[in-house]
Amino acid sequence: MIKKTISLLLVFFMTFTIAIPSNAYGLETEYDELTEKLGQLLDENGLAAGNSGGSFNPDGNATRAEFVTMANNLFEFSEISDINFADVNANDWYYPEVQKAFNAGYTVGVKETMFAPNDDLTREQAAVMISRIMKLESDTAAADVFTDKSQISNWALGLVGAAAKAEIFKGCDDNSFKPQNPITVAEAVIVFDRVRIKIDESVDDTNETDTTSSNSSSSSSSSNSSNSSNKVSVTAVAVSTTASSIYVGQIITLTSTVNPTNATNKTIVWSVTNGTGNASIDSSTGLLTAIEVGTVTVTATNTNSGVSGTMEVTITVEPDIVFGSIEQDPGHTGGDVLAEVS
Repeated sequence: MIKKTISLLLVFFMTFTIAIPSNAYGLETEYDELTEKLGQLLDENGLAAGNSGGSFNPDGNATRAEFVTMANNLFEFSEISDINFADVNANDWYYPEVQKAFNAGYTVGVKETMFAPNDDLTREQAAVMISRIMKLESDTAAADVFTDKSQISNWALGLVGAAAKAEIFKGCDDNSFKPQNPITVAEAVIVFDRVRIKIDESVDDTNETDTTSSNSSSSSSSSNSSNSSNKVSVTAVAVSTTASSIYVGQIITLTSTVNPTNATNKTIVWSVTNGTGNASIDSSTGLLTAIEVGTVTVTATNTNSGVSGTMEVTITVEPDIVFGSIEQDPGHTGGDVLAEVS
């Protein structure tokens, strides 16, 4: 269960001294109300804000380590897992918090061996984490409400849409999402409060049903809860192909392999980042078409967990084979087999 009002609002004061922000992406009214609540709770409980670590302005950006600490406290995540992030050391204050977040399954780091604890958390990263915590279903179409949908990373698009559909994340005054902007502490306060309200509403709706409906709903809820708890998240994605070097004009099929093999949702979205070369890829099938000589990086991203794998592909000019004065085209045609996910 998520912690109730006092824990939700005071968790931010357990670490930071909060001052009123000048702007919070059009959320000033909501934030003013929360600030008033926070002030009342401080007066009622005689709590001193801040700690020896210094102050933190809500207009300031929340780091990845700070955000997972907030989430762990609010959702009462306490179980830990071993982690292998090179930039998270056992003597770091956030070490156990990253262990909890990793065990809870709502973050897997920015790379297989990097968590980037002191980097600012972006709005799209925050939306993905919250969606995973709430076990929201990926919904790419729901992100259409944002005018800058095209700026949302492919790996985050479905879960940003899910968070928007659940009204946990809303657009700015111009209906943009600003996915790459850091999330501020003020925004984090509001997002977590919206989560609390959603959960409270769900509990209230259940309590208002009659005994018969309640028993039926309880049985169904228990089944759904069991199904949710049995969901297995993807923790790693590997990309492979029959050839890491292809010719201009050639089409090859990229294949993704996900782990664990019993993952609940293995859906992959493909993308390509052009380096010195140029190529295009079908986002659903993994068919890569070589356009210009050079190197490109292909990425396969799991739509549920956001975990991705990459592979560099080299594009060259197809050589002609000469026999005496006769030139023959070896006729590399490439394949058209759909990408497989194992």
